[in-house]
Amino acid sequence: MPACSAKESADVVVIGAGIQGLSAAWHLAKFGIRDVALVEKSTVGSGSSRWSASMLMKQMWGEWQQRFSAYTFERYAAFAEDTGFDAGFVRTGTLTLVTPDVAEQEQHFVDLRRKYGVETQVLTPDEVVRWLPLLSPDEMTFGVYGPDDGVLDTPNILRGWRHSAQAMGVTIHEGRRATGLEIESGRIAAVHTTAGPIATRCAVNAAGADADEVGAWAGLRIPLLNRVRNIFLVERPPQLKSRIYVMDAATHWYFRSDNGEVLVGMGAREHATVQDRPDMDYWPEMRAMCLRKAPALAQARIVGGWAGIRPLTPDDRPVLGPVAEVEGFINNCGWGGVGIMNAPVGGQLVAEQIHDGRTSTFDTGPFLLSRFN
Repeated sequence: MPACSAKESADVVVIGAGIQGLSAAWHLAKFGIRDVALVEKSTVGSGSSRWSASMLMKQMWGEWQQRFSAYTFERYAAFAEDTGFDAGFVRTGTLTLVTPDVAEQEQHFVDLRRKYGVETQVLTPDEVVRWLPLLSPDEMTFGVYGPDDGVLDTPNILRGWRHSAQAMGVTIHEGRRATGLEIESGRIAAVHTTAGPIATRCAVNAAGADADEVGAWAGLRIPLLNRVRNIFLVERPPQLKSRIYVMDAATHWYFRSDNGEVLVGMGAREHATVQDRPDMDYWPEMRAMCLRKAPALAQARIVGGWAGIRPLTPDDRPVLGPVAEVEGFINNCGWGGVGIMNAPVGGQLVAEQIHDGRTSTFDTGPFLLSRFN
């Protein structure tokens, strides 16, 4: 073990117990690396994982996303077998509203999805409105429908990975904030926390919106763009019968029914507050978008909501894998709005990297931090 004064030690310390950190810890245990300490400043799943629309989608927007999506559908389908808990997937379908300014781009995405064997239908505005009468056809060039997408039960996924990981020997420290790294001769020696250091030779940065701070402890600059998205829960208009997830391609405004209410989301705001209620100062902008896209939602009564962080990167790809500067430091962050969807990918790649010294399920080359250098 490293030559530091720590009274505790672990083979691996995972920083952050959101869904990506839990997935990493669980996958490490499945690989036989069970002396894992998972440190979390608050409670399990209390960060970005808590504030999510929880979608699992095949209607994605790039080659890497389509490959990741196919893998995550397989892994979440096997979640109950793996953990004893159900991932709670409910198929709702996805409908994307396409305006003239993004029509060429969206047609490219349609072609890409079909290349990967994803069922994708192109609908006329009239067909869209006949199906969902609360939508306005005014700005629409066409709609894109994918029947296979749906909603995950994120709290149950968190419970599943948590209980299964602990049963395999992983230790979870809630209310214990990581505060720094001890580095000796260019490699990780310990993770410092509010309850004292933990000696280790490997630290996983799964700190979500705080991942740039964790990177700085290792002398690294992780270019996170933390943006707040507001989600309003409104009463469901009577003309909305479907649970389908509807998204505007140009603005990323979206809605879906949720337990008799409608979840309506939009925005990527800087310097906004993360909270368990939406920012009402943002409602006029949201309402204006509803008036354009689905006027009935603009008139619906607000019954709740929240504002949550999406930790983005400049190229909208996550930051994964090792770094040349510090041996034993592994990134698993920058997932933006697709961290829950891709949690099986992140955890698998972390475990492969630490256990085998390389990844085999996917090449992490395009996702290394060094791409920003």
